[in-house]
Amino acid sequence: MNPKIFIGYLFAFLSGLTLGALTGLLLAPTSGEELRGQIRVKADASSQQIKANVGQARQWVTDETAKLQKGKQAGETSDNQ
Repeated sequence: MNPKIFIGYLFAFLSGLTLGALTGLLLAPTSGEELRGQIRVKADASSQQIKANVGQARQWVTDETAKLQKGKQAGETSDNQ
């Protein structure tokens, strides 16, 4: 799968998840203070999850780039022989 497409789908999914969670919280019958606390907790959890996903995506890109560079170097070595 193309990494740009994957990241786009991941962002869309996480955005929808966040909007759905916020909508659910806003429609729930709770006090304002309690609601703000819940939003803060959810936002922190979402932030941590997004950071983890970005880290995984970054590692994947780094690994794939290294593989491509190794393949290119191996191709150049065999061309020179």
